[in-house]
Amino acid sequence: MPFAEKLRLAQAAFNDKSLTFVSVEQFVERTNELVMRIAADETMKNVLNGVWYPFCIPAGLGVTEENYGAKLDKVLLPAVARAYKKTFCERPFNNNLKGQLSGEVEIWKGSRHERVLEAASKEPVVGIYFPTALQGYSINADREQMESLNEMFLLAGGLDTMAAMSMYAEELLRDNKTPCYDMAALAWRGWSLFCDALADCACFYGNQFLAGAFGDVAGGLVALAR
Repeated sequence: MPFAEKLRLAQAAFNDKSLTFVSVEQFVERTNELVMRIAADETMKNVLNGVWYPFCIPAGLGVTEENYGAKLDKVLLPAVARAYKKTFCERPFNNNLKGQLSGEVEIWKGSRHERVLEAASKEPVVGIYFPTALQGYSINADREQMESLNEMFLLAGGLDTMAAMSMYAEELLRDNKTPCYDMAALAWRGWSLFCDALADCACFYGNQFLAGAFGDVAGGLVALAR
């Protein structure tokens, strides 16, 4: 995997020199250690048979539970939009909830997603995003499964998903054959939040069908490196 290239893509997407990323060597080392830790556990190792993407959340973003919606609107989604435009040139990335997120986004209790925010408040975070680990389940079912999943796994939210998409727009947002990526760790006005790629654009929007199970919808899981 071209770790150096992926870090450069993230740095260009966030476009903020005040942010701190890990070095390429740290990215490789921490990713490999995390993969080995997962592979060594019989209850977790099968997740590596699916698709997975190492990612880095830079330090300095300042995302908290209180400002989560504003940071999505003003920082995280624009970073993904820049990555998408750099990759696909003329295709637009549409934030269909622009101006409607500030003060409206909450972390679903039980998702363990607050650990991502806590880790990112101290230093750059390295993790692995498993985007299709819960594909085909409803949002409610995604959330219910957290009670039985190994403590290492966190339900994917916006900060981790956007960090991964800033690095892997070409893979995750390629076209309408890629899944709709649900951020089941987050709630917006009682709805969930999605990123969805189409043949000629990508969109971010809300989903009110929390109990519906759809084959093209994928809730993600995240594991963080030490």
